[in-house]
Amino acid sequence: MKRIALVALSATAAMAQVPATTTTAVAAPVAATPVSYNTEASAPLAPIHDDLIMGNPAIPGSIGYLLVTPSDYYGERKAAFQWNGGNTAHFDGTGLAVVDQFFAGFAAAGAQGQLAGGYIAPAFGAGLRMNFDKRGFAADVGPTEEYDSTYAPTSFGLFGSAPLGDFTAYASLDWGTPADYGTLTTRSAAGSNTTASRSDELAIGFGLVTPANGDNGLSWTAEIDLARSKTRASGEDDDDAEVLYSIEQTGSIGTTFSAERHILAVGLNEMIGYYNSKSAPDWGYTVELQPTLSTILPVFERWTLKGGTGLALAYNRADYLAGDDEVVFSRLWSATPVAIVGIRYERGRWAAEASVDNGFLNRGPNFVSGASGNLFGSFAVTANFK
Repeated sequence: MKRIALVALSATAAMAQVPATTTTAVAAPVAATPVSYNTEASAPLAPIHDDLIMGNPAIPGSIGYLLVTPSDYYGERKAAFQWNGGNTAHFDGTGLAVVDQFFAGFAAAGAQGQLAGGYIAPAFGAGLRMNFDKRGFAADVGPTEEYDSTYAPTSFGLFGSAPLGDFTAYASLDWGTPADYGTLTTRSAAGSNTTASRSDELAIGFGLVTPANGDNGLSWTAEIDLARSKTRASGEDDDDAEVLYSIEQTGSIGTTFSAERHILAVGLNEMIGYYNSKSAPDWGYTVELQPTLSTILPVFERWTLKGGTGLALAYNRADYLAGDDEVVFSRLWSATPVAIVGIRYERGRWAAEASVDNGFLNRGPNFVSGASGNLFGSFAVTANFK
């Protein structure tokens, strides 16, 4: 399943659709409407919060959904900065800010990044986003070959949301290049020949989310995404181009049981995906269900423990032979259980939130195990300026 994790940002968003081979949590936005048991209303929740609660829609979501449902943040003045860990030289993290009617955000992962920004009115919120990683590469291989490549994965998109009765509706439209544009020139005594290839993708998505109702009944989210990817070599007719169509529906449902600010959340994430292509595998579908449990436990005056776990059960069926003949494989499996734990410290208008690195939980502190590594998997600071 998908879960943003950026949450809303992912330097990864809207790229080529491929058959799913791994299982992850579903990412669906959660309405920002606070509920009565929310004791963290002064400083916004960090994006890591959504992973800690396993995306349960019955608990208010983080400021990470500013770039999914911006209409929920009209008139607010909030900011968040999150580091997502890792041992590379590149920054991997997210920055988000909203001031009254304007918002902006960025996400970085490795050498790639996404920029976004937009405007919020009382009746809607809308923005633009851009994933840009333009690189040029040229090679002259002896007297026989010359290669040139530009436009590594890049995309541009529109997104927005609006209140719809008790719900929030949201939508997105993205164009991207899921693969490099490349040209190859071969030279011989007979002359030179140049071939080129390019790939384009158009994706559209729609979704609906309820308020976070907490103990007061069920809360849910539902989203559908459609994409068309096309890869074509130079001189190739449109009829011969490789085209991939995909459709994916994701959703979450959940409720909470609380007593004196201690919260137990029960949820279910689901995903149904289908794709169709001219090349093998030329069709396939995946169904995935992930029951989840999460909890929020105030431990001291300003400290809160959070954590969640989930186990996904998935089924996949696909035809691995192109054309009219079929060689169909199917698989039913349960993924490795997912678990995450973290802590939040809040003081007035600002807060710090972190998830504990799983490796640290396994090995313990250095003075016990002698091993070293990261303490935090992610670390974030958020602030409320209003």
